Amino acid sequence: MYIYEHQEWPEFRWDEHRLSGILFEVTFLLGTVIGKMNAVESIFKKEVLLTDMTDEIVKSSAIEGELLNFEEVRSSVARKFDMPESVQTASSHYIEGIVEMMTDARCNFKEKLTFERLCSWQASLFPTGYSGMNRIRTGEIRDDAQGPMQVVSSKFGNNYVYYEAPPAEKLPYAGCLFEIRE
Repeated sequence: MYIYEHQEWPEFRWDEHRLSGILFEVTFLLGTVIGKMNAVESIFKKEVLLTDMTDEIVKSSAIEGELLNFEEVRSSVARKFDMPESVQTASSHYIEGIVEMMTDARCNFKEKLTFERLCSWQASLFPTGYSGMNRIRTGEIRDDAQGPMQVVSSKFGNNYVYYEAPPAEKLPYAGCLFEIRE
């Protein structure tokens, strides 16, 4: 069962009392990490940020079957945060777009996740309007004219569906264009 097939999707409810202990523990551990980070030198903090963001981008992309060049991603992240990097490696538009999107998500996590923001992330990932050799529409909600959106891998002639997105008609802005504002 996919999450969007849940009867209460996307209006989930939770028991605050049951989660409070777990949230307290996570908050405590986060405070410990922040305390340790505050004790180290600034140059080390930048290196940790650079390595952490690079790993996050490379590993997140690998989950979806997209193998990115570690040095290209690292160099792009270093440029984004004005960090000196001993080896500057040119990055593809795709890697630059992923770094742009992940930076926004990570640095502006307190900002509301709006329809416009989601569309801008998509546009940063596909600045040419193509995914490989396939023309795609950016800046608008998809439709299911060519079937459901799926994350798929092909191994030995077999397709494996990792994820299937909710049907387009279940999306809150189905059929709407980028100009919609919340």
